Amino acid sequence: MKNIFQTLRSLECWNGYQADVLENDSEHTFLYFWSVSCGYCKEILPAIQSFYEEVKNQVKVVGVHVPICEEDLDVSGIDKVILSHKIVTPTLLDHHHDLFAIFQMGFLPSFVLIHTSEDVVDKHIGYEHVQDWLAHLHSILAPVKSGN
Repeated sequence: MKNIFQTLRSLECWNGYQADVLENDSEHTFLYFWSVSCGYCKEILPAIQSFYEEVKNQVKVVGVHVPICEEDLDVSGIDKVILSHKIVTPTLLDHHHDLFAIFQMGFLPSFVLIHTSEDVVDKHIGYEHVQDWLAHLHSILAPVKSGN
């Protein structure tokens, strides 16, 4: 598998959190792949923000914008979604699908939890059952939390 963290570092960061993306003291990184033109992606953003608030002290949470049409490359559209949804996590711009291709997800929204070893711990593709999957992640992360 291609170097995940090297690819993460190579992507442009929308909201100036590049240093934050590079500095990761967490054992896990949670990536959520979304796009401006994906209605389901925008619909699930509040749940992702809630998840972030719950795990921000134990997991690095990073959004990855993946364009699915030409209009999605317009940064002003990305700005609008990020600001209107009050996204506070770093948001990387994967304009060439470099990171998205590593995980071979194929659909948006997509989510992946990776370990610092770059092993995929768990992933979820699509909108359905995202809330259940996020709850499942809490059980995966619970031993990490209790171990601190």
